[in-house]
Amino acid sequence: MIVSAAIAITLVVGSSTGAGSADSGMPPAGLLRTATFSLDAPVLVPSPRAEESAWPAPAAPGLSASGVRRPAALPVMYGAFAALQIADVYSTTRGIAAGRTELNPAMRPFTGSSGTMLAVKAVSSAASLYFAEKAWKKKPKAAVILMGAINGVLAAAVVTNLHRQ
Repeated sequence: MIVSAAIAITLVVGSSTGAGSADSGMPPAGLLRTATFSLDAPVLVPSPRAEESAWPAPAAPGLSASGVRRPAALPVMYGAFAALQIADVYSTTRGIAAGRTELNPAMRPFTGSSGTMLAVKAVSSAASLYFAEKAWKKKPKAAVILMGAINGVLAAAVVTNLHRQ
């Protein structure tokens, strides 16, 4: 049995009229509208005068706000980065189980526990991808070079781990 529930929500729509002040933290009068819809039959309420919206339209996927396109190599490099991270965790845990020690002094304190090592890897991976994503919007070539350097160093670490076993 489908139960319909009506929910009243307040939508902020793009209207440039009103007497709100920037100092009050409140939107200008006329910006708040109420719409009611049913969960099983949603109703879309278009913004009146959407072309006069006070907020800029979001950039299309793969485009920065300035219109720069994401380099085509970056998503491929991100995938390679993920694969190399997995290979590094695998080869490191295999080497430690065989009695080897972690060569990276920054990672050495975290190799005692697989969970801790995975958490540190996840945080460092997220930071690397975050900075590469920030970089391509202003300097696309620099982002590709950055990911190439990161992937190269990580690939060297994986090869070293595999050759030591």
